[in-house]
Amino acid sequence: MKNKTVSILTSISVITVLLMPMPALSCGPFFSDAVFVSLSGTDMPLEEYAHGRLGIVLPGYKTSHLYVAYRYLAGLPLDKEEQKVMLSFWGEAKDYRSPIPDVSEAKKGWFDARSKVPGLPAAGAIKTYQQTKTYAGYDNCLADSFGTAARTLNKRIQTFGAGSPEMKAWALAQDAVFSNCSGGRNIIPLTIEPGLKAAIQKDRAYQIASAYFYAGDFDKAGQLFREIVKDQSSPWRPTAAYVVARIFLREATLNADYCQIDRAWAVRAKAELLSILVDSSLKDVHPAAQRMMDFLRFRLYPEERGRELDHALMKKGPPREMYQNIVDYTLFMRSPSWNNPGPLTDWVLTFGADGEKQLAASLKKWEETASLPWLVAVLTKIDANHPKLQKVLAAANAVDKRSPGYLTVLFHRTRLQMESGKFDEARAMIESALTRDKNMMSPSARNLFLNLRLQLARNLDEFLRDAALAPVAVQYGDDVYSWSRPGESYLPDTVKKMAGKKLLDRDAADILNKAMSLNLMKEAAQKTLLPVNIRRQLALAAWTRAVLVDDEKTALELAALVETLVPEAKEELKAYRSAESGAARKFAGIFLMLKYPGARPIMDWGIGRTTALDRIDDFRDNWWCALKGDLNLPNFLKPYYLKHVDSPEKLALAGESFSLAFVNDSEKKAGRDEWKKLSFIGTGPNYLGKQVIAWAEKHPDDPRVPEALHLAVKSTRYGCTDDDTSKISKDAFKLLHKQYPKSPWTKKTPYSY
Repeated sequence: MKNKTVSILTSISVITVLLMPMPALSCGPFFSDAVFVSLSGTDMPLEEYAHGRLGIVLPGYKTSHLYVAYRYLAGLPLDKEEQKVMLSFWGEAKDYRSPIPDVSEAKKGWFDARSKVPGLPAAGAIKTYQQTKTYAGYDNCLADSFGTAARTLNKRIQTFGAGSPEMKAWALAQDAVFSNCSGGRNIIPLTIEPGLKAAIQKDRAYQIASAYFYAGDFDKAGQLFREIVKDQSSPWRPTAAYVVARIFLREATLNADYCQIDRAWAVRAKAELLSILVDSSLKDVHPAAQRMMDFLRFRLYPEERGRELDHALMKKGPPREMYQNIVDYTLFMRSPSWNNPGPLTDWVLTFGADGEKQLAASLKKWEETASLPWLVAVLTKIDANHPKLQKVLAAANAVDKRSPGYLTVLFHRTRLQMESGKFDEARAMIESALTRDKNMMSPSARNLFLNLRLQLARNLDEFLRDAALAPVAVQYGDDVYSWSRPGESYLPDTVKKMAGKKLLDRDAADILNKAMSLNLMKEAAQKTLLPVNIRRQLALAAWTRAVLVDDEKTALELAALVETLVPEAKEELKAYRSAESGAARKFAGIFLMLKYPGARPIMDWGIGRTTALDRIDDFRDNWWCALKGDLNLPNFLKPYYLKHVDSPEKLALAGESFSLAFVNDSEKKAGRDEWKKLSFIGTGPNYLGKQVIAWAEKHPDDPRVPEALHLAVKSTRYGCTDDDTSKISKDAFKLLHKQYPKSPWTKKTPYSY
């Protein structure tokens, strides 16, 4: 029981055999997985999570989710404004303007202000993205640029009037400035014309300098901005001082490799910023200068900046500052330093990792602080054999139900009770959680508790009750962070149909496949406790297994049920039942399997095979592969799926680590023996081909033989193969062409494989 419960967090979420291309991507194929537990981030509604309803916090959560969890566990809940910032960061904000200005909205604000000046030419599109010579790129004109222009234009209109010559000249000059946003060193048709009012002259000087900056002439722009800084009467003096530092920062980034920074230019930018921050006459740009300073320090001194972020994120600050801190912190945590991390970073790194070292560190911190975050870290890593378990459990038992960490603590208390063999106590805790605490749970949390209860099943009915789970998401491809909920409009129709349906997770499938006898599989299929989509597959899998291991009695008993649940195979099943006992009936079963590539002796997990039973799946998800521990995986898929388990050996043993108290020793032995027989059968096309060839040689007049030989050859093209497949394919091909040269099935078989 211990090994099983410890591995639950990594096993329950990796599901599927269905292969489906992702429409939004250009390469492939990409595959669809049913996800039962979201390991990379909470599946609680983010608004509720930001409010402190954490569910079960898992070590694999992304940094921003762990940050929120730590705040609540540490007794420093997010206030309403901070919750809004987090929702904005996650892209889930409702009726809330992001603290980071949006370029599109800012441009619209500029165009709205510009429209107040009559007699201007139609406004052209402004492209803000600048591509460098190395094919990298950046946003040349930021949202603040358009916001400043709009505010200044509106202010000047109040002084000079919208229809004045001054305002027309001002707006045209600003058009020229923004024409440089996309780069290309455009001509700058700006001069300070004689007779301009003083305010317009000061504006024009700033516009000219800005145009050179956006055009990429940083030397000229720096010279002009410094002249503005010297002009004590210019309202643009603070902003110009800030832009000088910004010029150095741009040089620092453009003169370095992608995502790097040129330290010499960065140091010059830092010096400019320091001079701004100590000058009280430039206080208007101190916030912006401090943000730029933080950006620079993050890249120049990441460890120091990381500690600053650790501290800053634990206290309330301005929304825009908090937002930027979250952005910087998530970047920092991609490659954090362990040199004297702050409390937040220490917890995130330790909680998110596994191993004896991390457990020891968590225990040490918990014993020093008696804090809930470190108790949660200990509970996530400790097992039932640890000498300090009782001390840890005593603290866990004292966690108040109103605590945001309660459900996480309860889950691990239950897990540890199970590992300790206290099954009745664990069962009572699970029942209480699923009823009394159900409103605290996310879908993933519910599935985790249901998976624990599955392992404690006392009879077949209890096992079947919890065998099928509702997926929390569909995951695409190899990107574990790319997932969307079932039912989204862009999902393939075959996957959409699975929305709302319960499916088998890998644990339940492994138990059915490897730990249950045919007798129990038959009984499970006969009961109506499983959803019909799973029951249909189970009945066919049990019948197929019975035929393969030569359990004719069970196969006959199942055939009538399979006819009801799989009506498309009704005629072939009738032929099976009416055939003579022994080899003739066995061949009738083999013939049915060949005609129905979806027939296999095992249960799929997750979405499973959605291609019709009698159709060839385009990605070779047909019949079965050699059952040597990797279940039904075509060879080309093994690397994709086996990355989800520690080793093929661990997957081969799946199902054997369940206690399955309701299965008696005789049934367990029968299940192991049947699985062993299936393991020796090998890959489906090989086995089916051999059976057909043997029958054809003894019964050449059987009218089904030509079609069976054709299907045997076809299976070697579209099913799992090994080193023996080619010979079997050629043997079936030769026999078909030699004995039945005029058969239409021979004409349909021009090649062997």
